[in-house]
Amino acid sequence: MALVAIFWMFASAPFVILIRVLSAIIVVRLGKLDIGRIGGMFDADWYLCEKEKGRHNGKYFDIFYMMRSTGSVSNRQWLKMWERTILAFPFPKLAYEIDELNRKLPGWKKYVIPLTDRGRWMPDDETAGCIVASGKPFLFFTPEEEDEGRKGLNKLGIPEGTPFVCIHNRDSAYLDEVYPQRDWSYHDYRDSDIKNYLEAAKELTKRGYYVVRIGSVVKEKMISDDPKIIDYASSGNRSDFMDVYLGAKCAFMICSETGISIVPLVFRRLVMFVNYVIIKYIYTYFNKGIIIPKKYRSISEGRDLTFREIVSSDMKTAFNSDQFTCEGVELIENTPQEILAAAVEMDEKLRGAWIETVEDKELQKRFWSLLGEDIIKRPETLIGAAFLRENRELLG
Repeated sequence: MALVAIFWMFASAPFVILIRVLSAIIVVRLGKLDIGRIGGMFDADWYLCEKEKGRHNGKYFDIFYMMRSTGSVSNRQWLKMWERTILAFPFPKLAYEIDELNRKLPGWKKYVIPLTDRGRWMPDDETAGCIVASGKPFLFFTPEEEDEGRKGLNKLGIPEGTPFVCIHNRDSAYLDEVYPQRDWSYHDYRDSDIKNYLEAAKELTKRGYYVVRIGSVVKEKMISDDPKIIDYASSGNRSDFMDVYLGAKCAFMICSETGISIVPLVFRRLVMFVNYVIIKYIYTYFNKGIIIPKKYRSISEGRDLTFREIVSSDMKTAFNSDQFTCEGVELIENTPQEILAAAVEMDEKLRGAWIETVEDKELQKRFWSLLGEDIIKRPETLIGAAFLRENRELLG
């Protein structure tokens, strides 16, 4: 191991020296991105939002390198699209070593792209403002890919031009199968049962949509006799390309806090988040859709905690199932009726038929005030109206 470290130090040292010498003319900066998980590319999109608004103007030459936190590329199509959108170093291991050696030297920050890593999914206020102001996607499909996507939809039985909704329920199957050597149970707090999405799917097909259940590896099939409900994840027609194409072209996606949500968000599609857990880190700045959270039930008291109690506790930023267990809290999934009501609201907003009542506005105001007055929020980002009406007591 010592010899390997010495090798990489000597291999990367000339590049570090060159970068620092060149800084008198142009500042070369490196930025690390995680392509091992599909959600690891948020920083790239946020960087482009910042650049669009002039934040990275100047004598900079920015180069990204793609690392694989889980040992493999999460989605090859996703990687291909990012590599043609940002400048990516072709030898990520070398770039990593250059970056690491640079960080050991004085003044290293000058040569690092200031990415927005303030904890999971949380940009700083200036970056959030750039995201809110950005209206167009930076990724794109080539004409050949568009043709491939249309053929893929046709193969799934979706007529051309017909709107469709994607559904994704996070479960443990994907990580357990793809990376069995690691215990991923700390993510289980994000799981939900696909059967609880079925009523919403049925209603959406009545409203003219096809519904496509997506996922790479899933624990249970989505069973329905409705031909417009398609379990793509279990169809045998799943591919990296269609995973991205479906998320990019859907009318909206219904999902929880999962990496696949980045696809519609990056393509500026709507997302309806259900079974949301980390209330403090709600997508207030990015998504223009609807959010309904899981409930936090105190096991010892036999009651649901209020949002105020959650936000004032350490659980507001908990990222580990064990943290909830230690706090004596059971997370309660959204019911089929709650998901159904949010899906109806989402559809009616898309159609311009949704009417927000005075009561709805007041309940929204009460909820968002609990997260703080300085929050950067799209006006269109709302908690499901029916969820708030049925759970007024949680606003306490």
